Amino acid sequence: MPAKKGERYPCRNMTRKEFRKHAEDLAITIGGDKVPNLARPREYKTLSLGWSTAQKIYVKVNGKWVLCQLNMNITVLGSKALPDNPEDNSDGQTAA
Repeated sequence: MPAKKGERYPCRNMTRKEFRKHAEDLAITIGGDKVPNLARPREYKTLSLGWSTAQKIYVKVNGKWVLCQLNMNITVLGSKALPDNPEDNSDGQTAA
């Protein structure tokens, strides 16, 4: 769902707990070919949430297959500031 006008990061209605529980693996297609391994949900060292994969894939160039290294990170914008629980404020303090 696209962001509404003036809404910078629409992920603010989600918690880290929700992401961890419900984020699914993502299938990746490059040049019309499905990549063998899925991008798996993860939490980065920076505390951002997203998906990642690293693998070797074959890509056809001029009718010839070449072996390539695929490194992909998909980061949820604004996720670094997400609380763990719905009752947490954005500043990390728990609501009283």
